[in-house]
Amino acid sequence: MSTSATLSEAPAGRNHATAMLTGRNRLAGLVEQAFASGDLSDVRFTVGRPSGDVRDFTAHKFVLGIRSPVFRMMFYGNVPENGQDAVDIPDIHPDAFANMLSFVYTDGVPVDDLNAGNVFATMSCANKYGLPELVQLCSNFVVSQLTADNCLATLKQAVFWHADNIVDECLALVDHHSVAMLQSDQFDGITQETLQRILQRKTLLAEEHMIYLAVERWAAAACSSNAVEASAANRRQMLGDALFHVRFPLLNNTELADGPGKSGLLTESELLSLFMYQNATVKPTLAFPTERRLTKEQQKEQSPQTLFRTGEEVFVQSLGKMGPWWQPARVIACYPHHVLFTWCKNGESDTATADQVIRAKDYLKRDQTVYVRSMRAYARYEHAGMDGQPRVNGDRIVELADLLLRKEHVALWKAGRK
Repeated sequence: MSTSATLSEAPAGRNHATAMLTGRNRLAGLVEQAFASGDLSDVRFTVGRPSGDVRDFTAHKFVLGIRSPVFRMMFYGNVPENGQDAVDIPDIHPDAFANMLSFVYTDGVPVDDLNAGNVFATMSCANKYGLPELVQLCSNFVVSQLTADNCLATLKQAVFWHADNIVDECLALVDHHSVAMLQSDQFDGITQETLQRILQRKTLLAEEHMIYLAVERWAAAACSSNAVEASAANRRQMLGDALFHVRFPLLNNTELADGPGKSGLLTESELLSLFMYQNATVKPTLAFPTERRLTKEQQKEQSPQTLFRTGEEVFVQSLGKMGPWWQPARVIACYPHHVLFTWCKNGESDTATADQVIRAKDYLKRDQTVYVRSMRAYARYEHAGMDGQPRVNGDRIVELADLLLRKEHVALWKAGRK
């Protein structure tokens, strides 16, 4: 009898639900056991570059095929690997491939196996094989570990791996700690593309003269890293297009004269245009931005306001068949566009007060959207109209409390941000 038939014919109740759960757990356990032992495996992967770490992995084509559309095409489609029992994968690190296989077989990655050293490689591997849930798991992990101390190093990797959602979170943190970031030694080691992404921000909370000094320092460090003289021409070459995101028109005459006027970073024509812009009635057209960056007060007016504080213990609401109940959680990070919760501890449902309970609709305003994300799933809540009640789109409703009970990090996004 099929599972769907069993579900439709059996009476509803705790005993049936428990039986189904037990059966699924037993099947999952057998699959995990086959993964760990390699029993009945029918494909072998050789992963890694010959000049570095190379490891062999055994797996089961059927399991890979039902989990990944790429593996399905590889083993059951009309591609060169079809029918092969051995596959070489030189462009993926073995640790990342191991994490990917673990997720395929167990729907998760052991805590000790996912770390800052392999999480981006794991994310890239997940993208290659069409595993968006693993991509999200890696993203949640990175964001949960993000601090002011590791922000620039994380941003550098996120830019390299094109992890745009992580880039956004890092840049938001750079905004809040602009002065410290610009003056840190880590700033000198970021890539040119990362530098450009930072300089493009209109929300950097630093004086433009400080930004210019940081750019000069970065250019000199880049020359040193590339073993070339830190001449004006070489520094300018290292900066590339990033130079044209420095808002030189915001420097005063003294800062212009003592800074780029003496360093040689700008051409005589560019300097003349800047001095003309500062002093002439009719302003010349410049190659540099002239708009001032937003102040902290202006950013507060434009940014969504969070309802929570880091470290605050709160409760998330779940609406079960027997009525609403609550699961305690702790806020571990507040960002401009989302708040990250983690499972706290077991507690009594009657300990939650009204102002402690989090519901998706608490985030809703007119024409806004809330995304509830976890390592494994998400749901989207949209404003439904004048009644203020949320409607849910997507395959299923994801309850925050249910996810937290599985000890997953849960991110609550708002204002239409995915």
